[in-house]
Amino acid sequence: MSRAFLWVSALGLASSACVAAGSLMPWLEDASFRVGGLDRDGKVTLALAAALAVFFILAAVLSARWPFLVALALSLAAAVVCLAAVVDILATPGLLFTSVGPGLLLACAGALSAVVSSAVGVSARRSASVQ
Repeated sequence: MSRAFLWVSALGLASSACVAAGSLMPWLEDASFRVGGLDRDGKVTLALAAALAVFFILAAVLSARWPFLVALALSLAAAVVCLAAVVDILATPGLLFTSVGPGLLLACAGALSAVVSSAVGVSARRSASVQ
């Protein structure tokens, strides 16, 4: 197994865990209410996070680039869903005193980190085995 594939897969796995955790946390907060991620698009990001984890594990086990390509597509989809939710919350006129919740911010950060780690995995070279 390549060391680069292991490190990038570990970072990708941590990123997918952040997306999953963020999907379960509040995405919208106000003084009087909270909206959880599963009440909005958190179900989609949770499913994408599970699929991301599978492909990052496959990349580490197989020491191959193709799982990183699939992970790149999945992480881009998760990033688009998260960023669209942020824009939706900030652009809604009736939500003046509402803020983006910590779960959505964590899911966005995890999705963007997964994009970076999968892109690095695609460009990583196969090197000598870990000793």
